[in-house]
Amino acid sequence: MTHSNEPDIREVPLGFLLIRASSTDATFFCPEKIAVLIEGNIIIDFTTLADAFVVLFALTYALHLNYPKCLANTFDFIQKVLMGLEDGKLRPKVLSLKNDLLAAE
Repeated sequence: MTHSNEPDIREVPLGFLLIRASSTDATFFCPEKIAVLIEGNIIIDFTTLADAFVVLFALTYALHLNYPKCLANTFDFIQKVLMGLEDGKLRPKVLSLKNDLLAAE
């Protein structure tokens, strides 16, 4: 087995890859590019996280992909609460988080 600086993305069903020029600086939250990953493949890259999110949700919808089981509540929250894309019934954990956030206002 060889050591590589490249991340192993073969097992990533759906996600983002943050790309930055140097791994020694403190710009983790300010990447140069954000790549959209689907089933271990880099699909497209963007300069803003907002654009990457919109395309990830659009591709998920267009390709009839299911959310990864471990991230289902996260994606449901983003889709239904933050983006307001669907008014359907929320899962109990997602509804609880929404109510907690609205109560903090």
